[in-house]
Amino acid sequence: DAMNINSIARRVAEVQQKATQHGGCRPYGVACIIGGFNNDGSPQLWQTEPSGVCVSWKACSVGRKSKAVLELLEREYKDDMSRDDTIKVALKGLLEAVESGARNIELMVLEPDHSSRRLALAELEQLVTVLNKERDEEAANKRRRDEQ
Repeated sequence: DAMNINSIARRVAEVQQKATQHGGCRPYGVACIIGGFNNDGSPQLWQTEPSGVCVSWKACSVGRKSKAVLELLEREYKDDMSRDDTIKVALKGLLEAVESGARNIELMVLEPDHSSRRLALAELEQLVTVLNKERDEEAANKRRRDEQ
């Protein structure tokens, strides 16, 4: 039988935590983001830390510039977002952390039917262009409001 995502995440966190307690065992030095769909079709997203902490989130980020990404996710994530809007918010978050745009980004979409799809570079570049245009329009609108 397929395992629920929370069972997998808790097991990974348990292994990470045990490594911090045993002499001669080198602790894990990496945080993990584990996502997927449970047997009932409900989506789950978990984050584990080297200390064994395991937490479920609606959206999360680890690594360099994760604070800026988390702030963006808190501002923009909504529970009732469409698939395309969710992809855009995730891409905005990734763009906060990477230097040179779409070329350094890999984005995979998990579907409830247990399939997955990695977005092609051309699709990512097109989305980055759209997001940059939206950002420029927002900045121009803000400047107009400030001038009034």
